[in-house]
Amino acid sequence: MSKYNNQISDVILERVNIVDLISQYLPLKRGGRNHMGLCPFHNEKTPSFSVSEEKQLYHCFGCQASGNAIGFVMAKENLDFIDAVEFIADQFGIDLEPYKITSGKPDQSELRKRLHFVNRQAAVYYYKNLKRSANAMSYFSQRGITGDMIEPFWSGLFRKYLGWTA
Repeated sequence: MSKYNNQISDVILERVNIVDLISQYLPLKRGGRNHMGLCPFHNEKTPSFSVSEEKQLYHCFGCQASGNAIGFVMAKENLDFIDAVEFIADQFGIDLEPYKITSGKPDQSELRKRLHFVNRQAAVYYYKNLKRSANAMSYFSQRGITGDMIEPFWSGLFRKYLGWTA
C-alpha cells in the first residue's frame, strides 16, 4: 500500500529539474541540447552519460542506464520508490502532506459502536414483530416453546449482548 496518491510522482517530476538533481552527484557539462558527464553507474574514461533537461530524462550510452529523477535517486541511493520520493522532496523542499493517503476507514472503536447500535435496533425490531406475529407464535407453540420461555431468552439476550432491557 502506498503512502501517497498517484499524483506524487508527477508532482516530484514537475518541480525538480533533473539537471539540478544529478549535478549534486557528478559534474555535468552542457553539450548541445543535453548535459554530459561520466556515468555514476559504471567506470568510464570518456563521458557517455547524457541528461536531457528538455525531456527530464537521463541515459548512459555505455551501460544503458536510463530513467527520470526518481529512478536516478532510486538507483544511486539504493532506495525504493517511496523513500526516493521522500528523499527528493526533502532535498528540494517539496511538501508531501497534501498527497498523503488517508485510509478513509472509520476508527475501529467507532465502527464497533455503530455495529452495536445496528444490532440492537435489529434485535428490538425482530422481538417486537415476533410477539405481534400469530404465525410466529403458532410456529413456536408447535415446537413446544411457550411465551414464558421466549420472554427470559430475549430479556437475557438484551442484557447480555446488547447491554439493556427491552
